[in-house]
Amino acid sequence: MNFELNDGLQVITGSNEAGKSTLASFIVSMLFGFANGHQPYEQYLPKNGAAYGGWIKIKNNDETYQIKRIKGKNGGELTITNELGDQVPNSMLDSMLRNIDSNLYSAIYKFSQQDLNSIFQLTSNEFESQLKRVGAIGSQAWIDEINHLNQQADNIYKVRGIKPELNQLLKSYEDNDRQIQNFEDEYDQYEELLISADRLKRDIDDNTNKITSLKSEYDNLLNLKRLWPVYNRLKNLKVNNEDDTKFMGNDDIAEIQALRADITEIDRQISQARAKLADSSFMDQNETNQQFYIDNDQELTDLRENGIRIKMQLDQKSELQRKIRNQQSEKQQLLSRYETNRLPRPLDEQAVIELQKLENDYYDNGEESNSRTSRSRSVTTQSSLIPLIMGVIGILALILGSSWLIKIIGIGIVVLSIWIWKSLNTNKKADIIDDYSNTSQNNKRELVIFGQKYGLGGFKSSMWLRMQGDLHRGQELDRQISQDAAKLREINLKINQFEQSASFAQAAIGPYESTEQLINKINLLIDSQKKFINDRQRQQQRKHVLEDQIEQLNQRIQEVSTKKQSIYTRFNLSNDHDFDLYYDNFLKSTVAQERSSALSDQLDANQVQELDQFQNEESLNKSVDALKNDINETETKTESDRQKMVRNRVKADQMAQNGSLTKLRQQQANLQEQINDLTEKWLTTRLTANWIDRALQLATSDRFPQIISQAKQYFSLLTDGHYDDIKLEDDIIRVVSNDSTSFDVGELSQGTAEQLYVSLRLGFAFVMSHEVNLPIIIDDGFVNFDQKRRDAVLTLLDTLSHNNQILYFTSSKSVKDKVGSRIINLNEMQVNR
Repeated sequence: MNFELNDGLQVITGSNEAGKSTLASFIVSMLFGFANGHQPYEQYLPKNGAAYGGWIKIKNNDETYQIKRIKGKNGGELTITNELGDQVPNSMLDSMLRNIDSNLYSAIYKFSQQDLNSIFQLTSNEFESQLKRVGAIGSQAWIDEINHLNQQADNIYKVRGIKPELNQLLKSYEDNDRQIQNFEDEYDQYEELLISADRLKRDIDDNTNKITSLKSEYDNLLNLKRLWPVYNRLKNLKVNNEDDTKFMGNDDIAEIQALRADITEIDRQISQARAKLADSSFMDQNETNQQFYIDNDQELTDLRENGIRIKMQLDQKSELQRKIRNQQSEKQQLLSRYETNRLPRPLDEQAVIELQKLENDYYDNGEESNSRTSRSRSVTTQSSLIPLIMGVIGILALILGSSWLIKIIGIGIVVLSIWIWKSLNTNKKADIIDDYSNTSQNNKRELVIFGQKYGLGGFKSSMWLRMQGDLHRGQELDRQISQDAAKLREINLKINQFEQSASFAQAAIGPYESTEQLINKINLLIDSQKKFINDRQRQQQRKHVLEDQIEQLNQRIQEVSTKKQSIYTRFNLSNDHDFDLYYDNFLKSTVAQERSSALSDQLDANQVQELDQFQNEESLNKSVDALKNDINETETKTESDRQKMVRNRVKADQMAQNGSLTKLRQQQANLQEQINDLTEKWLTTRLTANWIDRALQLATSDRFPQIISQAKQYFSLLTDGHYDDIKLEDDIIRVVSNDSTSFDVGELSQGTAEQLYVSLRLGFAFVMSHEVNLPIIIDDGFVNFDQKRRDAVLTLLDTLSHNNQILYFTSSKSVKDKVGSRIINLNEMQVNR
């Protein structure tokens, strides 16, 4: 699913299990990485086995980046791309987040109803420590180091501990000392050695305590030395502010600045109008063509009207050319059909009748010859029956004859029948051919003469009548081609005349490649010049409007300047320069007062009183150096006494008669040395942790008063002015009502206590927004607020959204009237999904 979130306040509503906490966790996971396997209930893995991941878009320094994470090691596989789709280094995300991790983000910018309930479990010191430590950006490593050092110190020694190493050594030392006392003798020297060792031990203890006291004093002086620049600036500011001059009121300053802004804006409008007025580039365009158009308006109009008709002639010309091409193609097909390059004229009606008669005579003679042939064939057939019968008899005699004589007679009969049949057919055929040949030659001669007369000699006589239709079509095609060619010549003449009539405008029209292009250029010339004339008329009207506008603006600037000067006169100011100097002094004074207030917040009264004892920074440095030397000298003497004490005890041990005493004394010395080493190590570890903690507190001391100040304002707003102060005492968080009654947090109602926590967290986020601006996420908080206070907190969130993006997840349905369209309903998205 995709979500488009507002830059300011965005409310996401939905019933339980609609996905509010999942979405909030997803946003944090995209910024800081997914939860690992040690946090299974914070992973929100898909139940259907789908891919685990997603992407968000964030804005940083007016640039948009897409952050994409998918399931993988170390919080997931991260990919960052810019607006162009180019991938950028993953380290850029740490830079955007200013090295804030998920723990620090949850401590500042994200809280839920469970976090609101924790206000009852926090003491003032714990809450102040939490705020101060988180307030130093990048201090998480130092906080971890503090915890590590404290853990190391606890491993060395605890007040009521048994297992820590130093506790065990002290117990061993007590046991060893009891055993030594059992072996002591009465020797005076032995006692003196022990007395001396004890005296040295007391001196060592006194010096150790002195060193601790001196180091504490030394740490305090070092802190005062660090605060000296703040103290010195505060001191100088107080001196400089004593001579502050009384300035004009804020209303007068605001009015002067508004009048000066009006003058600047009017000057800008005048300059803009004059620039538009000076723009005469349009009026200088095409002056030559414009004059030509004005001088030849009617001729050009006539030329355009003739162009319309010529365009129609051009269409007719194209049609005629196409038609002539088709006719010539058809004529060429006729010539190709008869394999000639010229067709004869078609026969007239009389010639056709004559040709038909010649062909009829020719064919009639052919039929008569055929008739004679048939009759001859009939006679021949009748005459051929005799040889046929003879031939049959001869064949039968040849086949059925029982003697050679009958067979020979049969062969003779067959041969004789064949000779008789051939003789009969040959004579008859010769008679028929001679008769037909004479008649056919006469008819053929008449046809040849006819063909030569009408130009048909080059074609077969059998085709003469059939080709008459094609000859008539060819003659018709020649007529149409001639007629269309004449029309084409007439159109070309008109076109040439049109082009000649347009020659007077050749310079304005320019070169052209066709008559159609010439017509288009004529139309373009006329249309462009008409538009130019209309535009110039509109420009003249615009010029008059701009001149009137400039005159009105000049009158307006005179009125505003007069009003401004009257205020200057009241305060003895001559011009804007005098006012700028005046206002600069006012701002410097205001800044000095604010700076003085901020510096005062960094120093308490005791510190100021201690710093007042030093004449200058040099005297403070001398005190620091003197105390450092005193510490060094005391440590040197303590070490010398410790060595003497050890030597005395060694001698006492050597004097002991019982060897066990010497062994016990050696064990005691070893134990004491180990105890001293561990004590020094414990003190070093504990003091180092305290020093780091103090350094973190000092590093955030300038922010903490601002946080409390903002929290007071927010708490007053959320409680409708009932509480107007928040006090953080040693172990208790107190609030003060408008009637000066003080209440512990435990005495407040659930809703009021939660409002206190919300005020502190939002005050913290507001102050930190100057360092790093991240979205504030509120997961289903304010459930214990009544409607009036819920409206108040929504108003507060709306105000804060001008600096921070705020994502408020809630199941409440009453927020819609308060935030309008800045709401996403997860239930509706699930229905529509």
